[in-house]
Amino acid sequence: MKAFALILLVLAFYLPLQADILVNGDFADGHAHWKGDAKDPDTASDDLSLSNQANHGGVTIVLKKDKWTKIYQNFNTHEKRLRYSITFTLSSDYQPDRNQPEMAGASPPPGLDDIDGVSVYFAPGNGTWLGIIARAGWSMSYFYPQADPRKTDSQTSSGILQGASNADNTDMILVFIFPPGKGSINLTNISLTGLN
Repeated sequence: MKAFALILLVLAFYLPLQADILVNGDFADGHAHWKGDAKDPDTASDDLSLSNQANHGGVTIVLKKDKWTKIYQNFNTHEKRLRYSITFTLSSDYQPDRNQPEMAGASPPPGLDDIDGVSVYFAPGNGTWLGIIARAGWSMSYFYPQADPRKTDSQTSSGILQGASNADNTDMILVFIFPPGKGSINLTNISLTGLN
């Protein structure tokens, strides 16, 4: 019986845990390990939406009138299926530009031309958010996190991504892009966990 218990203990030690693949996904260290337009909330900010969001922790994305904004992080995994989750709060004045047309062309949309590791040549229209998982220099998978602009309390959007396998061990990147508009988004958690 003791040998059986020992075998179970050893197996449990070697079984992979479904830990978050991203670093600082809860933003406990502010925007460390994240690139893009995220800012640490400032309680002394003149922008009321930013100072109110500072009390909730996380990081803030302030929408720009004529440019897309983004947050991204490089990561590495061998998982084939991933669950993404993004938890956020919208400012009371959040208003994406719903007249923004879908953009696809030979050059990146304004604000998306400086993402390390991936070139973004597509942005959805109608104020839609876009998530991208890509292998540097390879294929991309797109997904559309949902935000309800009528809600000013915490929201979570999540889903499952297929075909994220990274067998050749190249860097991968997770990117969230947000449309032009006004107001801000307070991000309190972004996670990726493996499902197999």
